[in-house]
Amino acid sequence: MLAEIVRLDRDHHRPIAGDSAHGEAMKLVARGRQSMIWDRTRHVLRLRGALREYFPTASTAFADLDAPDAVAVLADAPDPDRAARLSTARIGTALRKANRRDVPTKAHEIAATLRAPGLRQPAPNVANVSI
Repeated sequence: MLAEIVRLDRDHHRPIAGDSAHGEAMKLVARGRQSMIWDRTRHVLRLRGALREYFPTASTAFADLDAPDAVAVLADAPDPDRAARLSTARIGTALRKANRRDVPTKAHEIAATLRAPGLRQPAPNVANVSI
């Protein structure tokens, strides 16, 4: 119906103003930000899937895998064997670098979770997996 009105009475209506240069720039920035959010989400889901396959205790130790504290600890312990050997002090250092609050309590919780017995892949499979 609106298209019919515009077609028949075009002379009685004024054209819609185009976006300003600032408006176009804002659209570009918003699109770029949305693309980065989608990429980050995709990478976190891929990380979660890979960890579920060969290092499931990491998924239980960290509720949010893209949090700075999770990234810092997983950088020090990329596989189940190294994670089990990781000291509480080393975990605490990684948490402090990530500006985590209540470091001693959280470090003990993470250490207990990483040292808990759990499902693991055979050693040759773990050595060949790259995240």
